[in-house]
Amino acid sequence: MTNPHLWNELLALATTGHGAPLLASASRHAAEIAALRPFHTRAEPYARSVLHSTDQGEVMLAAWRRGGLAAPHDHGLARGFVVILAGQFFETTYQFDGCELRARGEHEHTTGDLLQAPPGLIHDLYAAEDGLTLHVYVPRIQGMRVYDQASRTTLRVADDCGAWVPRATEAILERRPWVGRGAWTASP
Repeated sequence: MTNPHLWNELLALATTGHGAPLLASASRHAAEIAALRPFHTRAEPYARSVLHSTDQGEVMLAAWRRGGLAAPHDHGLARGFVVILAGQFFETTYQFDGCELRARGEHEHTTGDLLQAPPGLIHDLYAAEDGLTLHVYVPRIQGMRVYDQASRTTLRVADDCGAWVPRATEAILERRPWVGRGAWTASP
């Protein structure tokens, strides 16, 4: 199914900033959307498929493996909405001060829930079981940052990169170590 009318409707609803109508629309079309489930071909936490992308925004579908954990990340200047189509997820939100990435809160999400990710929010997702999530971003994601806790580095990644530390060096556009005030902050 390629349904540009549905994708444009979801983007228009996301632009308003009100998640309830977006959730209702995605829920009505959940079976159609689930039929587009991407297949896992790599060891990433989820397989992703961009269903629609314009300057207005982006609609992406993610199929999660049980135990899949996205790295802490933001969405650049985009506002994001994530519809849980199937599965159980745990979200951790973070605060970054340029030196340390600290967990601020944890939330459980299950089928039918909506997560909102305003610009500047840093979060991760953990899939407690196999799952499926629909992501709607306005405008489309540009300048996403992934926070690599192991190397204490903030990575600006390519626009088509998922929320993980890329293996391919060409997907990393810039690296900033967490050493004092020279590092990026969470504010766009």
